[in-house]
Amino acid sequence: MGALLNLRTVQKLAEYHMALEAADTEVSRLKQESLEWRKRAALYKLKLASKEEAVVQRQENISVLEGLLQACVGEREELLHRCSQLQQQLQQWSAVCQSQHRARVQEQVRTGHLYAVGKVGSLR
Repeated sequence: MGALLNLRTVQKLAEYHMALEAADTEVSRLKQESLEWRKRAALYKLKLASKEEAVVQRQENISVLEGLLQACVGEREELLHRCSQLQQQLQQWSAVCQSQHRARVQEQVRTGHLYAVGKVGSLR
């Protein structure tokens, strides 16, 4: 009976040893899987940080471009106002020039008419 007890003990010890080896194998597999997940997580954190940095840079660029756009819009408004002023000034000068031209033409017609009448009279 003592040998039978030793045989059962040895069998139980062998079963425990096999279970322990299976558990060790599973632990090793889980550790390896955990390491792979940590590597992936670190890689994704790096990618995320890079993307966040790109977003910040783009937002800064957008802010700069918005500032430039505001400046351009203000400059455009000033140019439109100046253009309107110049058009009004041009219309005023045009009216003055037309008025002076009409006066000259009338003067030339009057003096030219007399001259033409004199020539016409001499041609007869």
